[in-house]
Amino acid sequence: MNSSSGKAVMFILSLLLVVSLNLTCLDAIADPAPCRQKYDTYLAELESASSSLSTFMKQNTTCLEAKNECEKCARLDDGEIACEPIGFECQATKSICTNFKKSSKKP
Repeated sequence: MNSSSGKAVMFILSLLLVVSLNLTCLDAIADPAPCRQKYDTYLAELESASSSLSTFMKQNTTCLEAKNECEKCARLDDGEIACEPIGFECQATKSICTNFKKSSKKP
């Protein structure tokens, strides 16, 4: 095989690779439903987890920090509860308090 035919073969193979990658990307763009559905499910689970974790912290006023499998929350100085996600795929499980207020009572 001479040099010019080898270059032609490499060019054609490269071109086929680029075309196949573009077709794959176009397919994903044409039907983003699976990704959108997964994202919507994640948002619903996160909202549910957030609601349950916020409720847990409101019921446990001595709890300064709490978490579940989806997010962690902290009680701010003004008493508000701030939460942030800790995982993309999650299922809300039991909420646990990870930091309590120190008791001001002295023995």
